[in-house]
This record gives sequence, structure tokens and C-alpha cells, in this order.
Amino acid sequence: MSRKIELTIKSCQKYPDDGRVEEINSSAEGLIYRKNRLHYLVYNDYSAGLSGVRTTIKIDQACERVLIIRAKPHEYQQTFVNGKKEKGSYQTNYGRIKTAVLTEELKIDLRDKKGSILIDYKLYFNGQYTSRNNLLINWV
Repeated sequence: MSRKIELTIKSCQKYPDDGRVEEINSSAEGLIYRKNRLHYLVYNDYSAGLSGVRTTIKIDQACERVLIIRAKPHEYQQTFVNGKKEKGSYQTNYGRIKTAVLTEELKIDLRDKKGSILIDYKLYFNGQYTSRNNLLINWV
């Protein structure tokens, strides 16, 4: 059984080359449901030029793992596991980019009526360190 939720998403990227910091704040309506032992958040993401792409966040609290999947045309798949470097991929207008993240902190808080996910990670594009990122997703 699914229920409607309101999400707020805050993302901060810090670029080591020039010290630049970019922040993105957005909100969306979505759904949360539980299937097997996992929780799923599903919403359409309109932030940063994503033009409403369907985004699914798969939460495995027991294994402390989060998987973010975006549908086409901005296809993206990335797993976050505390203390581990995980490979992923991102489809751009110029082709597919290999990604990896080293998750330095992952906190999952699931409650009856609300929840949050905090992910602090280093992002790598095609093997090169790109940025230090902080992602906070809250829902009610």
C-alpha cells in the first residue's frame, strides 16, 4: 500500500579545483511504499533541468543501503553504502559517464509519518574525483 508524501531535497556540491559551491533546493510530491523489506520513494524531479524525470529511491535500512534510479532521458543509477565506493552510471546528452561514489556518511531515518536520508559522499566521474556532495531528503 502506498501513500502520498511531500519531499524536500537539498543538495550541496563542493568542487575541489576552484572551491566553488553549488546548492540545489527543490520539493516534490511523491509516493512511499514498502515492498518485501524495502521502502521506495517515487517522485518526478524538476530540479536542475531534469524536466520531471521519474526518480525512484530504494531504501534498504537493514543493509544501510540506498539506491537512486532516474529514468530516461536523464538515466542515472547509483548505490550508496556507508564507507564503501560503489560504481554507477549517468546518461548525458553526450553519452554515458561512469560514476562512482565513496559514501562517507549515510543516515536513514524511517518513521510512521515521516523520514529522512542524509548522504555525504565524494563523487567521481570516469575515475576522476569531481566533488564532495551532501544530499538531504526529507519527507512527510
